[in-house]
Parts: sequence; C-alpha cells; structure tokens
Amino acid sequence: MNISSSVVYEGLRMDIGGYQVIFWDFDGVIKDSVNAKTKGYIQLFDSYGTHIKNKIFQHHIEHGGVSRFEKIPLYYKKYLKTELSAEQIQELCLKYGEFTKYAVLKSEWVPGVRKYLELNCTRQTFFVVTGTPQEDINWIINKLDIQSMFFGVYGAPKTKIEILSNLIEKYDLKPESCLMVGDALTDYNAAKKTKINFLLRKTPENEVLFKNISCNSIDDFMKLI
Repeated sequence: MNISSSVVYEGLRMDIGGYQVIFWDFDGVIKDSVNAKTKGYIQLFDSYGTHIKNKIFQHHIEHGGVSRFEKIPLYYKKYLKTELSAEQIQELCLKYGEFTKYAVLKSEWVPGVRKYLELNCTRQTFFVVTGTPQEDINWIINKLDIQSMFFGVYGAPKTKIEILSNLIEKYDLKPESCLMVGDALTDYNAAKKTKINFLLRKTPENEVLFKNISCNSIDDFMKLI
C-alpha cells in the first residue's frame, strides 16, 4: 500500500492516505446498508398506508445520517400530527433497531473499505462517527469484529457536529490533518462546520443531493488498495 494513496476526481486531488485522522460514517460508507435502514422506517410505519410511507421514504433519503431519535418523532409530528412522549420515542427507536441491525450485518461491504481499514489502521487513526445509536453501533462493530481498527466509535444521541467538535478538542487535532468520509449532507455539513476536509462516497441515492456541491468524491475504495 502506497502511503500517499491518491484519487483524482473532477480535477481534484484527494490524498486520503496522507491524513492523520479519518472519521468514517458507517451506513453507505463502510457497509452498503442505507437500504436496510430505509426498509426499517417503511416497516415501522407500515400500518399508515402508502401515502405516509412515501413521504417518510423521501425525507429519509434527503436527510441521510440523521438519527432515528430525531426522525421518528418528526415523522409522527409532521405526518401523523402526533406528539410522542420520551418513553414512546425510546420504544419506537428500540423497535426500529431490532428491524435494522441484523439487516445491517448482512449488508455488503462497500468495495475496498475493509481492506483499506486493515492495511492502514496502524498508521492512521480511524473513528466511526454515525447517526446510529451508540449501543447499536457498538453491537454492530463488535459483531463484525472490526473494533480493533478504530480508536473510537461514536453514535447518537450526539450529533455528528458535536462528536467531531468534541474529538478535535479532546485530542487537540489540527482540522487540516483530518478527513470526514460520508455519504450524506449531514456528514458534509459536519465537516464544513468543523473545518475539516470531506470525501463523499457517491451513490445513486445521494447523486441529486450533491449535484450542486463541489467536493471530492469516490464510488468505492478499490483504487486505494
């Protein structure tokens, strides 16, 4: 593996191997599990009819990376005109987690990512930063037996902006030495807010969302290994 692993897209040079710290989103970046998460929301609202499910589907696709703790109460309030109690939100989030976590495990790896992690985890510092609840992402990472590749794994209820800000401050990181790899606007916005570089993992689902945003992008990680 060449330490200065370079990818050139649209005239931009991305030396991913040159970054000291890489923050990885999980769904759509490490595992191709965005569809598994989408199906979980459709299953959760299955009894409310096609019209409601279509609205939820569209919102979920446009707001990838946002925690279920935010989305589920929003969907009840916005589409079902129902305010949920804290207990109800917790119960529904647990139910959604049961729908999705085994499906995430069975999802395909994003091509090349596992090999890149294996080859570089001892010379770069890797963190997982995801909208998945902390307990669930810990369980998934342990089941996949990849916990040793990451210096830390961080999930909801903290937002990605909060997580990145806290880690940069805690470890006195220089923003220019850090990279966020994500597939959603929440990832891009978190990177922009914390002044770190961003690499988009391009998918058919996010193509329209990033149509007018200029950023480095990659289809998969095969060219890096």
